[in-house]
Amino acid sequence: RLGRIDLTNGKFTEIKSLSGGKAYAIAVDKNGTRYGVGADAYYTAAKLYTIDTSNGTCTKIKDLPDVRAFTGASYYGEVMYSPQMTYNYELNRLYLNA
Repeated sequence: RLGRIDLTNGKFTEIKSLSGGKAYAIAVDKNGTRYGVGADAYYTAAKLYTIDTSNGTCTKIKDLPDVRAFTGASYYGEVMYSPQMTYNYELNRLYLNA
C-alpha cells in the first residue's frame, strides 16, 4: 500500500494499493518520479520500478539479479533484509542498500 504518514500522530492514510509489483523501499527524484524496489519473495531477485501515485501502478524498469529486497519473515521465521533507497539530487543518482 502506498500512503502518507502524519508525523504528529503516526496515522497512516492510504493513497493507493500498488499493482504490478511490490515496493519495499521508495525514493523520489528531483522531477517527482517515484522509484520502488522489491521482490515477490525473500529468495527471488529484486526489480526496480517506477510508481504512478495516481493509480498505484508499478512499472518495471529492470531486473536486479544480484539484489535481494524484501521485508518480512523467511520460511524459517527469520526476519529478512530491510532495503533502503534514496536519491541524490545534486548528483542525479539513485542509491539502494539491500
